[in-house]
Amino acid sequence: MRFYGVLLGLALILSAAGAARARYWPITSVEYLDDKRVVLYIDDQELENGPQWDPEMRELPLSVYDAVLLVRDWAEKNHPDYNEFDVHEIVLKHIATHEHHRRWFYLIYLDAKVNGKYVPSAHLFAAVLFDGKVIPAVEEPKP
Repeated sequence: MRFYGVLLGLALILSAAGAARARYWPITSVEYLDDKRVVLYIDDQELENGPQWDPEMRELPLSVYDAVLLVRDWAEKNHPDYNEFDVHEIVLKHIATHEHHRRWFYLIYLDAKVNGKYVPSAHLFAAVLFDGKVIPAVEEPKP
């Protein structure tokens, strides 16, 4: 009888382990721009559904110009307190995982303005995937 209890316990443990593996785990990317720590959480499925890119084989699937337009549109909709945004920095980043070795994104850093004047604390960061999806990034204090 005890043997069946052990088997049942083992089956429950294996079932829980399988469910944990199937659970959603976002890809986390930690970047440093201008002495700022920027963290992104990118859904694995968003990467899978977007285009791949190999820098040695073809042009970018999304131009820098189009990425800037997308992130400006995102900034205007999500940060209405500011009325102007200037691009501070653009970085082309590679997803460094085995599963996503041909996935890339733009990381764009914007400075915000109100009535033509920079707001010193207003730093906006967002990733733009090659399918045009904008993913907000979070600025975190350095450890």
